[in-house]
Amino acid sequence: MHNPLFPPYRLEPAERFVPKFALSKLVKKGQFNVGNSQRKKTSFLVAFFAQFVTVVSVAGCGRSPDSSSPPSPQVSGTSAAPKSAQGAPTTKASATEQNPTSGQTYTQSNSSTLRTEFSEIISLIQAGSSGPARIRLNSYLQTHPNDAQALFLFGLSYHREQKYGQARAYFEKSAAADPSLMLTNYFYAWTLFYLGELDGSRNAFEKYLVSNPNESDVYFGLGLIDLDQDTLETAERNFQKSIELAKAAKKRDLRTESKSHARLAEVYERQDRLHEARGELEQAVTLYPDHYEAYYKLSRVLTRLGETEAAQQANQNFLAARERVRPGSSGGAATQPTTAPISVHEQ
Repeated sequence: MHNPLFPPYRLEPAERFVPKFALSKLVKKGQFNVGNSQRKKTSFLVAFFAQFVTVVSVAGCGRSPDSSSPPSPQVSGTSAAPKSAQGAPTTKASATEQNPTSGQTYTQSNSSTLRTEFSEIISLIQAGSSGPARIRLNSYLQTHPNDAQALFLFGLSYHREQKYGQARAYFEKSAAADPSLMLTNYFYAWTLFYLGELDGSRNAFEKYLVSNPNESDVYFGLGLIDLDQDTLETAERNFQKSIELAKAAKKRDLRTESKSHARLAEVYERQDRLHEARGELEQAVTLYPDHYEAYYKLSRVLTRLGETEAAQQANQNFLAARERVRPGSSGGAATQPTTAPISVHEQ
């Protein structure tokens, strides 16, 4: 339950949070599996989601995870429709988006990569063409109904459209078909978060951490759950862990660090630790000057500290940053992750 003194931010309908991390983590591995024995290091990136921003209203309600930045898209395509791992031809695409329930079992996949045969479907989802992507996936699933990776991508196409109820069904099928596909747990966790099922979301995040213990975005997600449940000491630890891991990453993502500092500041503000909150917010805007939610929160903290002129300056910075990111917007403040590149392997 949110503290009524600090109401949650409301997201505009078209700007829900798109989890950044899970697929981007895979890119860092940079590996293709060739056959059953060879490995060659390659960079295979598919930038997943379009650029994001979140608009918030102080008096609103809902969830507003903060921000992260996409790397440059690099797309490598294969055939227009996926082929089975056994070489069976695909059937003609159907516009009907079925929910497959029976058929052959499918060999378990590597827990951290997707197969190259799905690269064009990933590109369609990246481009916002989730419908055509589902047509191809539906055709494939008619002959391979228990392919966990295809089921995952079907769910992901709905997640991209913020249709979390529909995404959930496919993520659950994917997890049942192949529990080793850890990507499913990550996006399933965010899906449950937006459906308001916080305990289930926490459980899915924790399952993901078993095999991916050093991912900062997961601790960020757990911190958001703690904020919603008003368990502030645990939220503080999770946001601090998120910051620690983000700083230790080989390639630092300053937006990711910024969002965690801003949320840690929210913890401190709720606890009336205003000077600590101010310090975290100043770090947030130093790391990422376009993080306009952090400027808004900083103006609020400075007002509570009685520093009127500094608060006014922070509010001006908020308005200027919001105009840079969202020209013409009249909403509140927040930023959020964008992209999820993906690593794939050949079979």
